[in-house]
Amino acid sequence: MFHKDQVIQEINEYCKKYRNFNLEQFEISDLYNLFPENNDNNEIKDCPKWPDSWPVSTTHSNAGVYLVFNKSLELIYVGKASMKSAIQARLNAHFKDENGKCRLIGNWSNPKYFLCVFMPKDLIFEAPALEEYLITKLQPCDNTIGREY
Repeated sequence: MFHKDQVIQEINEYCKKYRNFNLEQFEISDLYNLFPENNDNNEIKDCPKWPDSWPVSTTHSNAGVYLVFNKSLELIYVGKASMKSAIQARLNAHFKDENGKCRLIGNWSNPKYFLCVFMPKDLIFEAPALEEYLITKLQPCDNTIGREY
């Protein structure tokens, strides 16, 4: 499994290999704790108010890629939001508010943290390419489509 720093390194590698250096850069959010009531790492920001706490971009679109990590900061899932969808809507499909706390929807390998990669406003079509690249390169355990077995 790949850790957060390796994932960021791979995003940078994608940008070097496949993006023109004149294009506006992706915006990468901070790492956020999905379950702040169980915060065991003070360096990671909490999502304190559900469901209004998803990060948003003020300079980029809210389309992009979201990455989910387990408590060891190992990547377990890569998802995307593009076209008429926003990262916040996709995260709401996976994680729900239950009495002010996050509740997991579906079968996941113990998600704990996430970060977002926001696309420039005129380049939202890059989200599927980055998602597919990361799944192919990093083989997250909870992505079933696009994985090599």
